[in-house]
Amino acid sequence: MAISGETREGAGEGDDSDTATRARNSVSSLLSSSSSSSSLFEIIQPHNNDIDNIQKSAENVKDEQSNEELYHQDNQQQQQQQQQQQQEQEQELQSLTGSEAYYKATTVTITDSESVGGNTGVGGGGVIGGVRKSVYSFPSVGLYQGLGRVQAYSALMFGAFGIIHLVPPVLASVGGVELANKALIWGRVYYQTYGIEQVFVYGSLALHVGTGFCKALVRFIWKAKAYYASTTPVITDEGLFPYHRLVGWCLTPIVLGHANSMRAVPVDVLGDSAMIDYSFVTFLYRMKKSSTIPYVLLVGFLAYHMMSGGPIAFNMALPKKSNNSSRIKVQDLIKSRKTRVVVAGVVSTIALVGVYRIVAMEGSIPMSRIYRLLM
Repeated sequence: MAISGETREGAGEGDDSDTATRARNSVSSLLSSSSSSSSLFEIIQPHNNDIDNIQKSAENVKDEQSNEELYHQDNQQQQQQQQQQQQEQEQELQSLTGSEAYYKATTVTITDSESVGGNTGVGGGGVIGGVRKSVYSFPSVGLYQGLGRVQAYSALMFGAFGIIHLVPPVLASVGGVELANKALIWGRVYYQTYGIEQVFVYGSLALHVGTGFCKALVRFIWKAKAYYASTTPVITDEGLFPYHRLVGWCLTPIVLGHANSMRAVPVDVLGDSAMIDYSFVTFLYRMKKSSTIPYVLLVGFLAYHMMSGGPIAFNMALPKKSNNSSRIKVQDLIKSRKTRVVVAGVVSTIALVGVYRIVAMEGSIPMSRIYRLLM
């Protein structure tokens, strides 16, 4: 019995030691697993951060692409709206005639210089963000168009004199100096009559040049005001030839010099200019060949300027009736520019051929002694 009890006690001690060993092994395994897991976490965590960064950058790229797409869509919509507005304005111009067409043809456009393909407005109406009020409040667009109407009426008066004055050199291309002098005497009956000459020749010329100067001053004020308002005014006169204004300003001193040498000086020296005819042009060429250059420029520039602005001025002179079929539509004025340029070139060429025949005349000049008094 004693032996069996000792045996049980030994067995019990053995079991306790085995239990302790297993406990130590499990603790060590736990410790080893925790250390390995912590080291594994330390290895995986940086990779997880890289993945997050890549995902964020991909999302940013997607956002940028979507923003670019929206930007392009907005630009396309703005361009489509602008094209639609231009088409509507062209249709409106095509439906207008007469003086209304002239008002719309002489347009004032405002362009926002800070935006690409910025907003525009036509001078007949519309306010663009208050810019038009600040820039075009004074001088007004209506004032500019009113000056244009006055200039058109004065152009018609002086243009009638200009046509009569262009006939003699044109006829000289066929009949020489003799036929040109006959046409000149015939024309003087109309434009050198007292009162008519002062009003329809010198008065209309002064009015035409004066209104042109006032319009140039208005444009200068608009551009100065627009410069400080970050806008760009664009003044367009539809239907006119290129450089119409420049040719007009070049004509001014030439016309004044021609009137002085052919009319004012003879009246002052001789008391009359009746003896001045195209033989005097021949005399000037023989005395100094370069003296006829202003006359050649006068013929060419006058034909160009008159064919450019004549149809628009003619429209202004017609009565305001929408059913008037004699009015010229704006699109017809624009389409006919090439034709009118060709006509101006043909008329100028024929007139210059006449000038050549005048200066190249052979033989004696009957009034040469009197002409020497004017030199």
